[in-house]
Amino acid sequence: MIIFLDGKFLPKEDAKISVLDHGFLYGDGVFTTFRTYDGKIFRLAEHIDRFFESAEIIELKIPWSKKEIAEWAKETYERNKNEFFDARIRISISRGVGSDIPVDYVDSCTPSINIIVSKLPRYDKSAYQKGISLMTYEIDRILPKSKNFSFIASVISTKKAKRSGYWDALMIDGNGYITESSTGNVFFVKNNVLFTPARGVLEGITRKCILEIAQESGIKHYEEMFRLDKILDADEVFITGTTKEILPVVEINKIKIASGKPGRITVELTKKFKEKIKNFIRQP
Repeated sequence: MIIFLDGKFLPKEDAKISVLDHGFLYGDGVFTTFRTYDGKIFRLAEHIDRFFESAEIIELKIPWSKKEIAEWAKETYERNKNEFFDARIRISISRGVGSDIPVDYVDSCTPSINIIVSKLPRYDKSAYQKGISLMTYEIDRILPKSKNFSFIASVISTKKAKRSGYWDALMIDGNGYITESSTGNVFFVKNNVLFTPARGVLEGITRKCILEIAQESGIKHYEEMFRLDKILDADEVFITGTTKEILPVVEINKIKIASGKPGRITVELTKKFKEKIKNFIRQP
C-alpha cells in the first residue's frame, strides 16, 4: 500500500503523522471517502467540492487547490491499482501541528493532507436481496453537514447496533428527528412519494444521485424532518452510501416495515442507479 502524505508517496510503514497534530488531539480535520468502478473514480469532483465545504464549516482553510487534490487522488489510486483495483479512497486533511498543543494555538497550525487507497468493502448479497435491520440510537453528530474527524457518534452507534444483532443504527437527534444511519443517508417511501431528512445530515453524494434519479423518473420527493413513527409507517425504507450504494431496510427495532421485503421503488431506484454506473464506466 502506497499512501500520499504531504506531497510524498510513501509505503504505509513510513506514512507517519505527529501526535501533536490537532487532528489527533482535538478531532480537528475533515475527510471524504469515494470509490472506483471498473478502475474509474466515481464523481471525484463532487466529493472534492463537498470536502471543501466540510473544511469551510469548521473554518479550516485548505492551502491546496481542488485540481491539485484531485490529481493527487488519481495518482495515489494508480500507484495502488494493482493491489486494489476495486478501491475505497479516502482523503483527509487535519489542522496540523501548531506552535503549541492548546486548542487556542489553532491559528499557528500547518494543515496536513493524506490519501489512502484500500480494499473496497463487500457486503453479503442477502443484505440487498432480503434487506437489513436497524436499531435506533439517540445521538447527535457534531456539525453533521461537515464530514469531520469528530465521528464518534457513528463509531458508538455502529458498535451498539452490531452488539445488539442489527446491521446498522438509525440515529435520532436531540429533538427526536431521524437524521441518518451511522455511515449513510436514510430514505423512506410512503404512497409512492420519496422522503429524506432535510437537515442535520451529511449530504452524501449517493444521496444526491438518488434525488437526481427520482427527479428524472418523475418520482415525487421531499426533503423534510420526520420522527420515528413516520418511518415505521413507511411502505419502504432504504439507506445509501458510497460503498453500500442502496440497501433496503425491512425492520427497525424489530418492527417489520410494510411487507418486510425490499419495496418496488427501492428496487427501481437500485436498477437505475446501476444504469448510471454502467453509463459512467462507458464514458471515455
